[in-house]
Amino acid sequence: MSYKDIGKVEYLPFAESVDLMKNRQLNATLQSAGLGVASLKDLSTATEITVVSVPKQVVDKIGPPFVSVMIPANTYNGQDKDVVAITPTPLISMAVLFRIRGIIRDQIRMPIQKATA
Repeated sequence: MSYKDIGKVEYLPFAESVDLMKNRQLNATLQSAGLGVASLKDLSTATEITVVSVPKQVVDKIGPPFVSVMIPANTYNGQDKDVVAITPTPLISMAVLFRIRGIIRDQIRMPIQKATA
């Protein structure tokens, strides 16, 4: 599959892509977020969704910084089975979360910087 197969690609915020899907103006969304993120909970409540698995062998082929993670069954309405997904390494995700929240302190920042250097 390539971008040519998809047709039109939009780069949108989570909430906007969810609104477009609910209005049947968008067919798919790729969201990199924590489990149970509000935008996907909202979408799965409003309409039937399919959470697409990314096979572990595909994630392994892509390699770092991506790793396989499990989205447990029933995280979203209608998702009745565990789904293998892809995410940046948890340490990188955590560092981004700390920066967004603005709570980086030297005792937190330094170990993260050393580990990701």
